[in-house]
Parts: sequence; C-alpha cells; structure tokens
Amino acid sequence: MEQHNFNRRSALGALGGFGSPIIGTANAAVPNSFEDPIIRFEARLKTTGTLTEETVHRLSTGHVWMYHPETHRFDPFCTMENYNVSEWTHDDDGIIRSRMFEVAVYLKFGTDEVMEEWVNPFTDEKLKVHHYVIGPMLATHDPRAAGADAGAENAERVIVPNHLNWMVMGDTVYMPTDSSVAYKNPLQPDIWPRASAGESFGWDSFIMFAAKLEELADPKISQAMAHSWYQENTRWQPWMLMGQRPGRLVARGYGKKMRWDEIPADRLRRMEKYVPEVLDRENWGDFQNEFLWYLRNQKPKLRLEPIAGED
Repeated sequence: MEQHNFNRRSALGALGGFGSPIIGTANAAVPNSFEDPIIRFEARLKTTGTLTEETVHRLSTGHVWMYHPETHRFDPFCTMENYNVSEWTHDDDGIIRSRMFEVAVYLKFGTDEVMEEWVNPFTDEKLKVHHYVIGPMLATHDPRAAGADAGAENAERVIVPNHLNWMVMGDTVYMPTDSSVAYKNPLQPDIWPRASAGESFGWDSFIMFAAKLEELADPKISQAMAHSWYQENTRWQPWMLMGQRPGRLVARGYGKKMRWDEIPADRLRRMEKYVPEVLDRENWGDFQNEFLWYLRNQKPKLRLEPIAGED
C-alpha cells in the first residue's frame, strides 16, 4: 500500500502543549492513520477550515428546485451563488475557534442573472427577493477532545454534524457529513400566516469535502484547498409567502475553498451590491438570519387563500 505522511506521534508533537498551531505529520498507511482521532482531527480541520489563524473562503454554486409532494414534481426555482467565510483563531490553552458567515445571491435558474423579483406560482404575486445572509456561527475545536465535535452555535440553536465514514480513493480523501435540524419557527403561523412555513423550521443537509492527500501531508500547508458538494432540503423561505403549503426547497451544489484574490470579480461585484455586509464583517454586529431580518423589516400579511387540506 502506498505510504503517506501521517503519524500520531508527529501530530501530538505538533500540538506542543496545546498552545501552538497544530501542523505536523509523518509516515503511516493512510487508512490506519485516519482511524487515529488526533490525525483525523487535524485532517478534518485542514480540509474544512485551517490549522492556523487566518480567514478561510469557500465559494459554491447551487441549483434549487421547489418540490411539491402532492404531485411529486420538482419545479426549477433559482440558482444560488454562495460565499462562506470563516475567521479562525487560537486561544492560549489550545482551543481553536471559528467564526463563520454565509451569504447567497439568488440568480435566475441556470443563469448568472440576479433574481430581483419572483412570482409566487400559487398567488401570482410579484415579490422582492431577499438574498440570504446568516452569521456569525461560532464553533470551538479542542484537540484534547479530538473525537468530539462541539458543533456550531448561533443565537437560536446548536448544530452538531454527523460525520460519516471517510473514504480514500487514489490520491483523494472524501469526508461526508450530514445534519438534520428542527426548531421553533421565529415566525409563528398564527401571527405570520403567509411568511411562516409552520410552527417549526428546519432542514436536512448533506455536504462532502474532498481533499488531496499530499496537501494534508504537507506540514507547510495550513489548509487544504478542498472541493465540496452538498444537498439540502429546507422549508420555504419567509419572503416567498408560501405559508404552510406542503413542499420543500431542494438544493444541490458544488464548490471549493480558494484564496481571497482568486474569487471571480463578477461574483464580488454581486456580493458588493446585494449582500455587502459580508465584506464588512467588522461592522456586522449581532447574529442575523432571514427570520430576524423579516421580523425587523416586515409586517404580517393576511392569507389570500386557504392552504390545501385546511378547513
């Protein structure tokens, strides 16, 4: 079996009393080394984030469909340009912290034309699109509890991912993760009959990162420039005014980590125009998401028609 530079002893030495950046590695067979929690911890952080104090940028493009369970039909809804940015720091006791923000600009399906308005297919209303903004999401990573994942937290909830089995194929390791979240909807349907998707809100999400083994093995590289693929099933967004109508949004996307100066200029221009707060994170302020924005900026709208199945 081909040998790669991964070894628990070297990784533990690189931890250096838990107060230093954890970059290290030496010789062992890859599958065996990834079973070691210390090696796995380092490889996961290097793939999804970074081992040093720096900012990590990840871009992706997703295509979104509206799923209607009564007809089992998928209707094209939009394309999304996602930008995920996280700021990584180290405490003196070795705890690693990340502060993540994510935005997405809605585009007309399969194009790079921004979707400024959207027509609700059930009410024929022309609605202004509210582009996606969330953050900061806070996470801690403790090398002394390498087998655990504290998850990411925000003002509403803690999200603990389910890390699935990794797979090594050739020169690449694949790291799949899924999560399912359900929580009380900040927009309750008795007050927000059209903006609320129901008493609870949530999603089922799957993402897979793929990193090159040589990048993970190189102690001079602090973050692997991994590729990613995701699928997400989520409930209607408030601005769509779909109410409690049965159905979901189904998104499938792909992307990669990159350096700031590699981000395409056209995507930067769209972010500057539609989600500028992510480019001025020093002045971001408190946690925000689509629900908090809606509560602050909108008023409840009366239902125009009964939802199928209602009396």
